[in-house]
This record gives sequence, C-alpha cells and structure tokens, in this order.
Amino acid sequence: MQQHIAVWSLVLACCLCLVNGCSMPNGWHPQTDEEHVLSTQAFVYGRVERTFRTPGDRRTRTYTAEVRIYCTFKGPQMPQKVNFTRVGEVPGMCYSTELQRGRTYAILMDWIPDEGQALMPYLTLPADDAKIRQLARTCGLHSQYPQGLSEDTDQAWSCPAAAPSDQCLDQAYFDSQRSTRKTRGGGARGGGKNRISSTRLRRPQAPVARNQERSFWTDD
Repeated sequence: MQQHIAVWSLVLACCLCLVNGCSMPNGWHPQTDEEHVLSTQAFVYGRVERTFRTPGDRRTRTYTAEVRIYCTFKGPQMPQKVNFTRVGEVPGMCYSTELQRGRTYAILMDWIPDEGQALMPYLTLPADDAKIRQLARTCGLHSQYPQGLSEDTDQAWSCPAAAPSDQCLDQAYFDSQRSTRKTRGGGARGGGKNRISSTRLRRPQAPVARNQERSFWTDD
C-alpha cells in the first residue's frame, strides 16, 4: 500500500512540475501574430522543401527543416536556402513549432544569428501571401530578398513592401485595441485564431547553448 502511495505521489509531483513549468505568468495575455512580429528579432517567410532528423539528435522529437527563403522582414539577409534545426517539441521548453514539407510559413526567431550558427525558430505561422501582407503592416520591418535575388530577378514570388513608419501598427495600437475589447466586455481572452496556446509562452532564453548547436546553413 505504501509503495502504491509513493508511486502516485511521484506521478502527481511530476504532473505539478509540468503544469507549473508551463503556467501563465501574472499579467500574461494572448498576443496577436502581429504583436509577436513586433517583439521578435528575426522574421522570414519561406517554403519548406524537406524535413529530416537532426544529425546526432536521436532522443528527442525535434527535426530539421530545409526552407527556401522568399523574404526577410527582420534580421540579416538570408541565403536562398537555410536549415532550421530543433523544430518540434524542444525538451525543457514550454513551446513547440512545426514546419511541414510543401507549406509556406512566417518563421520567427528570438535572436539574430550570425552566419555559421544554427537557426532555431520559436514561432512558426502557416502563411500565404495575404497573411504575409497582414504581418507586414507592423512597425520595424524591412522587405528584403534572399542573397542573389532581387525584385528584378525572375522568381515565382515577390516580397510585399513593409509599411511606412508613419502608417505601420505599433504596440500602442494593439494595446488600445485590447483596452477597447475590455471596455466592451470582451475581457483579455483574445479571440479566434489570434489566441496563442500555452505551448508558445516561453521562448528560448539560452543563446549561448543554441550557438553551440551544429551549423545547418545550406548552399543553394
């Protein structure tokens, strides 16, 4: 009997640790996709060419995705093809990402990588041209083609222009929208597709550890 109690106590303790580790901090509220773009340091748009297991990583549920870059809106100019590593469920982090082959995504990173460092997204948003134009309305963006391409070269896509500084949407705009919803009785719960799940609450906070990852930059 005591053994059964001990086992169930251990299970309960583990469950509490998992819940507390991913619990929402005080004052947290759902962010819109545009707000995530505002706060991120690197933001690119591209199409997933293929996915494969991260070399040397056999014990986790993460994988590597080769992405053809269409546009960069934040961060340094990217090569035409790059590999994003540790996509999926990252151990020790309360978030997960997904990149499916053949689909296009807005990919956000919370740090600006140098060439030769591994690229690790913290938020991946399925996106088409309309979605990218929507995200391009936020402030602090630039529109840039990958290395070796420009608006004058022949490719199957074009990068939408970033909104001018006097017409873009900043954090004050989204705060005012949230206050308006609260006044109208909408609360702070957010709505519909803009709700962010608890798996996206915590971003990578250890750039030193990430920088030790193997480089997955690829040649075109």
